[in-house]
Amino acid sequence: MGDAGVTSLDVSAAHYNPGALSGIIQGEASFMHVAHYQDVSYSYVAAAYPTSQGTFAASFGSLGVGKFQGYNVFGEATREVTAGASVIGLSYANFLYGDARALSKLGGGLTIKSVSETLDKKSANTIAFDIGMIYSMMVADRPLALGLSFLNMGGSLKYNPESAGFPTPTTVRFGALYSVNVAQNPLNTMIEITTPQGDKAAVGLGLEYIIRGLLAIRGGYTTGGEIKDAVGMRFGFGLNLMGVEFDYASAHAGELGISHRAGITVRFGRQALPMAVGLPPTMSSGYTVDAIYQRAVKLYEEGRYPEAVIEFNRALESDPTNQKALEYMKKSTEKIK
Repeated sequence: MGDAGVTSLDVSAAHYNPGALSGIIQGEASFMHVAHYQDVSYSYVAAAYPTSQGTFAASFGSLGVGKFQGYNVFGEATREVTAGASVIGLSYANFLYGDARALSKLGGGLTIKSVSETLDKKSANTIAFDIGMIYSMMVADRPLALGLSFLNMGGSLKYNPESAGFPTPTTVRFGALYSVNVAQNPLNTMIEITTPQGDKAAVGLGLEYIIRGLLAIRGGYTTGGEIKDAVGMRFGFGLNLMGVEFDYASAHAGELGISHRAGITVRFGRQALPMAVGLPPTMSSGYTVDAIYQRAVKLYEEGRYPEAVIEFNRALESDPTNQKALEYMKKSTEKIK
């Protein structure tokens, strides 16, 4: 969605913003593979589990680069060489202000990761950190999330033990996500500014329309930062089938070609935390409290009172403080009598 991920509210937050892991209510595991331009590929696997003491997550990413021509110090062509990188991360997140029931809340998180790079027969290793926060609130009775993260901080890679090494490039991400209802389904709108150290900032815009918690249609646009050809549209979709989510996205980058991203996410274990209130809906959250409530109101207005009672009861099970749902529940019960 226009490379806007700092407000991601699922297990992918371990990659974009560890603070957003605080909003996960059930165990999640995800695998993603990206076939980039020019024989570059990236694979990523992550798992997260929420507890009453916070959310814990682990992740692993691997970047592969196809063979390319090597040169010596005189600029003469030698043999083909390879390059790659990998990262192993451990994350923790929790609410710093409020909790899952609060309409306004602040989540924070930290990732400690081991970074390894290889260039031909040389290798370099370091330890780096990610920190992030996400603030959620209601604006005009609709959820708004603001995310901020600092990635790859504190590391220094050395291919030669005698050299000073070079710092891992810190990236700053800041973004916002606002959700509105369109035809009784959530439409998430996103904007994000990504600033890699030493490079121009890239701006990403994204839209996600989630239909009944089963199908997500996504589109976006990014300016691409320093890479001119990376400017352009992104398209994708997601399917949620019995708790298993399948995702696909593609991006066109001019002469560089088209990249393809595919992933699968599964949820496991019992719901460890109450359904979060005031967070923008996601595919992994399925029908949110707000979506359940809106469907119940529609059933009430259509005169389908027994069905409305069932839906209002579902909304109250997730959010017992919802006074409007309680009032409609009483009205629906009276109509049945």
